Amino acid sequence: MKTFKRMKDYILENRDLIGQRESLQLSMETANNRIEISKINSDMINVYQMSGNQITVRTLDLNLPFDEIVGQLNTIAKTHFDL
Repeated sequence: MKTFKRMKDYILENRDLIGQRESLQLSMETANNRIEISKINSDMINVYQMSGNQITVRTLDLNLPFDEIVGQLNTIAKTHFDL
């Protein structure tokens, strides 16, 4: 993820070196990558046992609009608390 951010920052700093079409293509690809990374992160669920208790660790994509973050939280609540 950090590599993508560094690459994006480099491109933005040197945007005069690429044309508008290439810039648009890079923006679209970056958006697609964010979506894919978000899907991968949301699928990653780590479950641990600690002192007889089950601990589940999940990630939230906080780069989404607030209503989508709420959706992620609601999904977690429904999954773990049978709501």
